[in-house]
Amino acid sequence: MRSATLWVGVGVVATFLLTTTTANAATGNPWERYNLSPASRTLTPTGVLRVYGEADASGGVTTLTGAQSAVVFDFGREVGGLVTLRFTGASDAAQQIGLAFSESTTFVSSRGSDFSNGGAGGNQPDGILTASATPGTTYTMPADKIRGGFRYLTVVLNTDGWVSFDSLTLQFTAAPTMANPRAYRNYFYSNDDLLNRIWYAGAYTVQMDTISPSSGREWPPPPSSWENDALIGPGDTILVDGAKRDRAVWAGDLGIASATAYASTGDTVSTRNSLEALFSQQSANGELPMAGAPICPGNDSAAWPLHSDTYHLWALTVFAGYFAATGDRRWLAQHWSAYRKALAYSTAKIGTSGLMSVTATDDWARGDQGGENIAANALLYRVLQASARLATVLGHDTDARRWNATATSLAAAVNERLWDASAGLYRDNPGSGLYPQDGNSLAVWFGLAAEPETVVRQLTARWGPYGATTPEWGSNIATFPGSMEVHAHFVAGDDVGALNLIRRQWGYMLTNPTSTNSTFWEGYLADGSFGYAGGGSYMSNAHGWATGPTAALTEYVLGLAPDPVVDGQVIVRPHPGDLTHAEGRLGDVTVSWVRRGEAFTLTVTVPPGGAAKVYLPSSNGSYQQFSAGTHTTSTP
Repeated sequence: MRSATLWVGVGVVATFLLTTTTANAATGNPWERYNLSPASRTLTPTGVLRVYGEADASGGVTTLTGAQSAVVFDFGREVGGLVTLRFTGASDAAQQIGLAFSESTTFVSSRGSDFSNGGAGGNQPDGILTASATPGTTYTMPADKIRGGFRYLTVVLNTDGWVSFDSLTLQFTAAPTMANPRAYRNYFYSNDDLLNRIWYAGAYTVQMDTISPSSGREWPPPPSSWENDALIGPGDTILVDGAKRDRAVWAGDLGIASATAYASTGDTVSTRNSLEALFSQQSANGELPMAGAPICPGNDSAAWPLHSDTYHLWALTVFAGYFAATGDRRWLAQHWSAYRKALAYSTAKIGTSGLMSVTATDDWARGDQGGENIAANALLYRVLQASARLATVLGHDTDARRWNATATSLAAAVNERLWDASAGLYRDNPGSGLYPQDGNSLAVWFGLAAEPETVVRQLTARWGPYGATTPEWGSNIATFPGSMEVHAHFVAGDDVGALNLIRRQWGYMLTNPTSTNSTFWEGYLADGSFGYAGGGSYMSNAHGWATGPTAALTEYVLGLAPDPVVDGQVIVRPHPGDLTHAEGRLGDVTVSWVRRGEAFTLTVTVPPGGAAKVYLPSSNGSYQQFSAGTHTTSTP
């Protein structure tokens, strides 16, 4: 089964998708109300969540009286940046206030922030920031203490006496190169309000994870508080894993987050800078770091604390996806030698069984990685196919034929040695009793599975009330493989199942009253409560790997993706599921469709120099070819 994709697959590039800089910032469009990004970079709280002790936040002036009196301000959604306070009065010169931050109401406190430091396995408390409250002065957080992700800010009086302030503002620092953070290049809109909200919340999550390269998290962590002034890559903007933490370039996370950025804001520069950070640290043996500096410092892999075959392959997948989105042949040529070296590092691990054997066993939080792993082999299959297409672009036909042949033999070995017909799923390894969500989802998504419909049916049977469960993560709910599963359902033709999973799992995160109501989580427990260290305090509430539905809704429901074969062409292949309308844009191409009963009408607008190959639902593989202009077609 062949599957096109917005980002993680690659073909000859539809370069016309990125030929202008016009952004979707117009007012009056119905989809604009779902955009969560601020139009200004100076923000103020939208309200007060609660007060502690003798505190008054009414009348435009906030007054705190007595030690531990506090006000919890609510910014209404996930935000990040530097807070400034203007003090108007104090009982004496010795008064001191503290600032504490939290993404969730669960961890709001006047004594400390939610956890981001990373020490003690994520259990090291962050504490609070303190400042002298001198009347007539302002206080701005130090740049190294930037708080990348929070919704709630607690201002607490640490001393006896009283303090007043009449201004509290936040300098919003996410998506640092966007003059207007609301100016999305692309959009998505359908007749389903919840799906629209989820698309934009995924886009906003990745915006929050797009930061200045000089504001990464320091590692090793400080003994107390937090430090976010590490240089983690080149340029003025870079895509990291999470807003609050780790604020680092992780190759696997990019596999989902980069596609979200492309589908929504159209940002590819941040992804390129993340790739540059990883490839600049490539080891002499070809290995790429699982994470960029400072987590994995330098080019000597022996000094890296982490080694991951799967994340290495994710980096190559994102590399190919970046080229598919931009058509940057100069960049491709500059990095081709390093890319080939990285691919050879992986293919050297293919054994006599025909399968790659994982020896670098670090991965996302899952367990049981190692050996002839299904996820790693599915990733390698995708990378080999993408590499063959890249080689063709550069005129290296011998490489292209060799890599396509290796992909074919790898697929045969996977289906012979890892498929368990009795379970209807792939084993984690030959002989294993674990049937993982990640590997099975990737096998379908990347077109490797011989029986994709069977796989997604079995995956659906494992859903719980809060989403798709992850056996390789204690049968909790991991949003990284969950994003993979969304794609798998669409590729297998289970469009209604894909939409139902999005509504169930991502709808739960978005509407949960204890979280940000604007961003998606790193992962959570089977009962719906927060996962990770610190009793859930360390969990990132704005994590890019959790945003898979945003790209999937554009690619499958809207049906719009670059053609993986023909330069300058898009494939339009809507998966309507149970919807009656969808419209949107990717680059300079817009699509709108309406379904009334059995009748389906689609309109596509193609820019000059472009082309579109349109497959209507129930077309049985037939398509219509359109050149530049606006075209309408329908069935029956």
